[in-house]
Amino acid sequence: MIIDDELPGLSYTKLLCEQIPFVDIVGCYDDPEKFEADSKVLDFDACIMDIHMPGLNGIQLAQTLVNKQVIFVSAHSEYAADAFEVEALDFIRKPANKERLEKALAKALNQSIQTKPKKNSFSWNTQQGKTIIAFEDIVYISTSAIDKRDKVTHLKTGVQLVLKNITFNKLQKLLPAADFCKVNKREMICRSIVKNLSAEQIGLKNTEHSSLPPQISMGEIYRSAFIKWMDI
Repeated sequence: MIIDDELPGLSYTKLLCEQIPFVDIVGCYDDPEKFEADSKVLDFDACIMDIHMPGLNGIQLAQTLVNKQVIFVSAHSEYAADAFEVEALDFIRKPANKERLEKALAKALNQSIQTKPKKNSFSWNTQQGKTIIAFEDIVYISTSAIDKRDKVTHLKTGVQLVLKNITFNKLQKLLPAADFCKVNKREMICRSIVKNLSAEQIGLKNTEHSSLPPQISMGEIYRSAFIKWMDI
């Protein structure tokens, strides 16, 4: 999240963040009071904010945040001591550069990984409404034959949940990469059901659920990534 009441500064920080591969920008605010009002329902790990802002300055704003990493980017070095009083992760003098900002954000990422509890599920809209799906229950995901924007999630229990309007790219972000792999344009599998691999096919382990095919095609462009994923 980026907060700066000056639009040129906001745009410049956003441009730098877009060049850092491990960063996803989830929002930008030029009004600190509006951000403070919204912050309780926003999903973000860290925020980059100016300090000298009207209405609610960055120090005051940081004090309202709980379990969020704060990186101050300010031209006012006299605020540096105050910044660390509110346990800011870093203080960067304006104008920031990509290398300095990337170093601060890498520190934020590392602390987030260490303190954030490991997820074991995700929620999405299905034919049953908003549904929480445990990673360990999923064995196979395929593109819906009715609407290719939807994906059919096959569970260990034999239940099929239709995930509404979701891409495989989004699924790859939601699911743990160590356990799930996309093997062609239309299918993704869980490591636990892989039985064998031939030149063009992946054999699946016998299951009690007839919804799973005995084997699926291996997409040529996915083959090397799949082999690496399986540690073959």
